[in-house]
Amino acid sequence: MEWGEDIALRDFHAKCTKMKRIQTAAPHGGGKANVWLDGKEFTAAIAVTSSGERLFAGQIAGTQYYSIYVNKDMELLHDDYFRSEQDGKFMRVASMSREPPAMSALNTRLMYGEYVEKLPD
Repeated sequence: MEWGEDIALRDFHAKCTKMKRIQTAAPHGGGKANVWLDGKEFTAAIAVTSSGERLFAGQIAGTQYYSIYVNKDMELLHDDYFRSEQDGKFMRVASMSREPPAMSALNTRLMYGEYVEKLPD
């Protein structure tokens, strides 16, 4: 983060690794299988979301959503997965990212995500 940005976000920064999905032929001619490889490393500020619409959606789906703030240069798309190096848990990006207004000094994008037990097969 650069000087002038929201210093409170720094307290929540965690080192993360974007996961790369590679599809390969499944053994014994059984279609395709996913192989997950470590991709680009980045830092993210992850906090339980306080967005009313996300809290409501989470209550309906039985899911806890988290606000994820990343540097504008980090490309994370809806349904991308990453691993938090702090606890080894995986997260799925559950929304498109939103950038702050152009006049903002923040160099971050906001998106929402959820923890997943494992990466999809």
